[in-house]
Amino acid sequence: MTRDTLLFIIGLLTVAAMLGLFLWIVVRPRLVKGNQIASIAGQIASIKAEVGTITRIECPLKLPGDEVEGETYYCGVYTAPVDYDKPEGGSLNLAFTVLRARSASPLPDPIVYLAGGPGQSGILAAGDALYGDLRQDRDLIFPAQRGTLFAQRLSLEECVPLLAEQMGSKELKAFVAQFPEPNTFDRALPYDEYLAQYVQRAGPINERCRQAFSAAGLNPDQFTTANSAHDLVGLMAALGYNSFNLHGVSYGTRLALETIRRHPEVNIRSVVLDSPSAPTADRQVMLATATHDMVVRLLEVCAEDADCNAAYPNLVERTAALLDRLAAQPLTVGDRTIGQPELIAQLTDLTNTRSNYIPRMIAELEAGDATTYLALLNGDVGVQPVEGSTVTSSVQGLVAQIAAAAAAGKGNIMTSITIMADILKAGREPDPRAAMKAVASEKLAGAAELPNILERIDHLTQAEIDEIAGLTDDAHRKTDQAETDRRTQAFARNDAHFMLSGIVCHEELPFADVDAALEAGDRLAIPALRAPDSLLATEVGNCTDYPMGATDPSYHEPVRSDIPILILQGEFDVRTPPANGRILAEQLENATLVLVPQAGHETWTGSGCVAAIGKSFFMNPDQPPDLSCLEARRARFSMPGQPLEEIP
Repeated sequence: MTRDTLLFIIGLLTVAAMLGLFLWIVVRPRLVKGNQIASIAGQIASIKAEVGTITRIECPLKLPGDEVEGETYYCGVYTAPVDYDKPEGGSLNLAFTVLRARSASPLPDPIVYLAGGPGQSGILAAGDALYGDLRQDRDLIFPAQRGTLFAQRLSLEECVPLLAEQMGSKELKAFVAQFPEPNTFDRALPYDEYLAQYVQRAGPINERCRQAFSAAGLNPDQFTTANSAHDLVGLMAALGYNSFNLHGVSYGTRLALETIRRHPEVNIRSVVLDSPSAPTADRQVMLATATHDMVVRLLEVCAEDADCNAAYPNLVERTAALLDRLAAQPLTVGDRTIGQPELIAQLTDLTNTRSNYIPRMIAELEAGDATTYLALLNGDVGVQPVEGSTVTSSVQGLVAQIAAAAAAGKGNIMTSITIMADILKAGREPDPRAAMKAVASEKLAGAAELPNILERIDHLTQAEIDEIAGLTDDAHRKTDQAETDRRTQAFARNDAHFMLSGIVCHEELPFADVDAALEAGDRLAIPALRAPDSLLATEVGNCTDYPMGATDPSYHEPVRSDIPILILQGEFDVRTPPANGRILAEQLENATLVLVPQAGHETWTGSGCVAAIGKSFFMNPDQPPDLSCLEARRARFSMPGQPLEEIP
């Protein structure tokens, strides 16, 4: 599969994250079950080396294409102390991947990618897909932060074997058996009641796993952003770099900022903060209001457009009223019932070009017309990438439906992509329609989208089948099944529950105001879009009996720096909402804020406008970036009476 095709597919996938309930979902079937990735991670952890040194290793994940391990890229382990105040008290092995610059005389300052989460591993992002021509003159470095995959990961799969060793299998099974299935959690409860229910389950598990990690020499108190900043600086020195550039994504932006704060002596040439997390922001308030504010922002964009405002005035008030009306009396259209939850699902999915059709959908539903609603639901419109694609709308719609069905049933993106690829590759068979339908029926059995997918496949033209075959030609020729399986396993572990909880519990929630978050939820212009109290309570509950030492007040203080910094902020980002970017732009002396239209979380992909802005910045960080390409990303709303089709 070509890189552009892969990025297109990834852009369509939505992967459900249930971090608070992850334990109860996976403990029973995975008590002591391992896989190849667990074995590789164990081998890395077992390396014996002096603190501060580099050990070369075989790469955990191989790079595709014309990359040659040992020549164009290599991997290693940096050995860091568990506790920087007690460097003799144990060590951690942190893997990294280095892509060598293609030039024989590279520039001395590489680009270092800092993954998000917290809990995601930079190893899984290794490659030059993001950076393109920047690799010509600069090395690219992808470190795994402490507590992530290939760097002493702190998550359930690591906790359970430790518990089995420390408790014995019989005691462990009895311990696990006391917890009910997640469907017994009542998510409609008020904050205090839900929190009381949740901590009864989360607390004992947190306590047991924390004890297990500590007994294994992995003191959770030391898995902090400050220590990851120390690790990063130590790694770069050990590799021999005296200057470098940072590219932080989501939580990786906090790590970049903490590195600036705690290591002013280090020569950081420039920094890109993509989807930033501001240290001074209130995590709980933003969590309570983020989805609401995203939808309101879209409706404000319509109000700022003269034609859209004339066609659909007062959308905030009208949307609030429509949601209330559907809660009381759902709309029935044919065999489809549209209630408040169904409308919220469409309002809050602003991927690709869906935002172009939301105002029209609202106006039609007010009149009992579900035409645009069904078109969005079925992937007939809104599936076009914001900056366009060579893939036709019909094929995009099919891919979008397959992606939704695959992501709904699978917990990680690589498994979903594998399902997608299997279905699309069947389009190369002698009877492509029958082959695709057979694979879809097997892989997506029980999915609500399956009947629509089968119907779409039936209606594919020969030209569209040829297009699908073209999309999969590269994959058919170059797929290494063993490496695909290894990456699928790795992506299944590209989150670390206890690492995330530790960072949130120690560095963010001590400075958050739950009462303010609940009050903010009571004041929303569209009350139906308030985050459920259970979401706020889950974050607090995940900290129960998982102490991280004394609170460090500096985590909530603004970072001050005159380093050239580019802030890339998605207009529709609900994970790190736009207020984060605005806050940082005010606090950082030499920062440029770029608000990216029709973008959500993580704005810089392999190509397009944002990538061009980011690459230009890294090449010339002292020059104002050219933002003219953003104009093409702005919403172009579907008007009443226009044909309901993709807007070119």
